[in-house]
Amino acid sequence: MFGGLHIEMVALKTLGDWLEGSGWVQALVQAEIATAGTADSFLRASHVLRTRRAHQVTAAALYILQHRAYNHYCLGETRDAEDLPEFEDWCCQRGEDIPQFHYWAITGWN
Repeated sequence: MFGGLHIEMVALKTLGDWLEGSGWVQALVQAEIATAGTADSFLRASHVLRTRRAHQVTAAALYILQHRAYNHYCLGETRDAEDLPEFEDWCCQRGEDIPQFHYWAITGWN
């Protein structure tokens, strides 16, 4: 029977498998969050605390960017504010229209 640490390691490795080739590592390197080697180690969950932190930072950043995009959308609409979709509904619609948005939504960053 596995303990909590081992379960978390397996979950992070599975998430790493899912993210491999998605551009996540390159995004972390380009944003100067981690070096290429360190960012690549997040895919393998070599260090659980660092990997968890990288996923938390990524999730928070994507959430902030989604809200900025939603606010930008709302400001650009000429309809009444009552007719604007709620944030969650807007996210679902974006996921249907934009493959990249859909990918991040099903990855669990939403």
